[in-house]
Amino acid sequence: ECEIQGQQPTFLSKLLSQQAPSTQSIRVREHILNRLVTGCFPEPLQRTSERRSQAWYQQYLSTLVQRDIRDLTHIDHPDLMGKLLKLTAFYAGKLVNLTELGGKLGLDRLTIKKYMALLEQLFLVEQLPAWHSNEYKRLVKTPKLHSVDTGLMCAVRGLNRDRLLKQPADFGLLLETFVYNELRKQAVWVDEPLSFSHYRDKDKVEVDMIIENAMGDCFAIEVKAAATLGAKDFTGLKRFQSVAGDRFKIGILLYDGDHTTAFGDNLYAVPLGALWA
Repeated sequence: ECEIQGQQPTFLSKLLSQQAPSTQSIRVREHILNRLVTGCFPEPLQRTSERRSQAWYQQYLSTLVQRDIRDLTHIDHPDLMGKLLKLTAFYAGKLVNLTELGGKLGLDRLTIKKYMALLEQLFLVEQLPAWHSNEYKRLVKTPKLHSVDTGLMCAVRGLNRDRLLKQPADFGLLLETFVYNELRKQAVWVDEPLSFSHYRDKDKVEVDMIIENAMGDCFAIEVKAAATLGAKDFTGLKRFQSVAGDRFKIGILLYDGDHTTAFGDNLYAVPLGALWA
């Protein structure tokens, strides 16, 4: 997004220096909707309509399945790889259960694990590991699945702008994937090594993204599609803050609102536009 906007990214560097980012770019729902559906591949960005962008993605996927995946000679069922790719688009932003995924395609856990690793090698999906702590045992260890491009996901699922407007749950999951991808890209600009994970405990309290530096400092990010927030929206960030203790440095709740606002000790609501401001 920063590259598309022609701007140097600063969101992540501010976060790592424990500052709450701010922006003049507010109420960006329309912009985000277009960006989710178009994605970030150069070719669809140049297409003049949503329909033409999605046609490009369909052709791209067809080429991937028919040529690139078949070139991986140790694949026993290349046709199932295409089906798996489509299936992963429905799991984006959700916890991924490999046994469940394999069951839908009639594949055992070992085979599905191998196929998922190949989709990751082709830069189509990423598994976001669960954050863990030796001190706190009530953590879920299941990874989350993210697609590397929301335009690709929308094309696979037949989601356009109008459908996303009518399906707020899908919009929320896509938005989370979009933010995750943006932060992964910005991490390339940062001089220190960073690891990404998600937080979920056995009470089903969760935080979308935890970024950790080499020192073990933790920076937490939650994503909401809403324009207004309440104290309950900070439940996950507050829980993680208490679990991480001194390692917790700052928690950001990205939302589609007007201001950067403090919501307690080192907890802030920040407009989504700050991602590329």
